[in-house]
Amino acid sequence: TKPTSNVMIIVMDNPVADRLWGQIEVEDSHGVSIWHALNAIYEYFSEPITREDLDYLQRLDPSNHALILEAARNRVNAQPGSTPASFGSRGLKRVDILGDKRNFWGL
Repeated sequence: TKPTSNVMIIVMDNPVADRLWGQIEVEDSHGVSIWHALNAIYEYFSEPITREDLDYLQRLDPSNHALILEAARNRVNAQPGSTPASFGSRGLKRVDILGDKRNFWGL
């Protein structure tokens, strides 16, 4: 951006992600670039879902667990070279709470 900014705060239109993990904060002393922002979003959603996260999501709606598992299977199966055994090694990630609603509306 011009002028450059050393900090960018990214908020989501997803109240569950916001409540569980907060906003995405991007910092770079030389100025935040689009690469920094997109990489921060990628890293944020690549984090594993903890047992506490999963318990909370199930309390919100018991069907959430099945939906998250389905999203995770679809994510893993879409990756080149994946096998049924790949799912266990890759586990559940934050991106899986989005299901098939992974839209990027811009910055």
